[in-house]
Amino acid sequence: PGSGYGPGSATDPSAAWARDAERRELERAQAEARRKAHEERMAAEQKAREEKAAAKAAALERERKEREELLAAQRAEQEAVAARRREAERVKREAEEAERKRLEDEKKAKQAKLAAARSKMMGDLMGGSDEEDEAADSLFGGSTKKADTSALFD
Repeated sequence: PGSGYGPGSATDPSAAWARDAERRELERAQAEARRKAHEERMAAEQKAREEKAAAKAAALERERKEREELLAAQRAEQEAVAARRREAERVKREAEEAERKRLEDEKKAKQAKLAAARSKMMGDLMGGSDEEDEAADSLFGGSTKKADTSALFD
């Protein structure tokens, strides 16, 4: 056995090749495991980013809807306030118009009462009634009609 290259010896070329092949296979498996772990980590990070983005988008959508609902409620409240204000103004105008009409009617009634009192007083001062005046006019040939004087100026 003189060459020293016996099977299992440290200098046996086939054993060196086998150890080298095992080492390369182990390195390849480790590299594959690292690559696979890296891919899984990257996929997990990507999934986490997507979930975070989806959650952020959902939160933004909720905020947008809440703002729209708030604005709609504010518009409805403003419209209700404006409607109440218009109704109050209408009622006020109607009340002012009724008061104006009442004062006008009151003034007309006072004027009519005053005119009736004046007429009575004039009748009392002139002596007699209007009926007596008409009878006297007709008795003396007078007329209650105005004379037509247009022919006099031709």
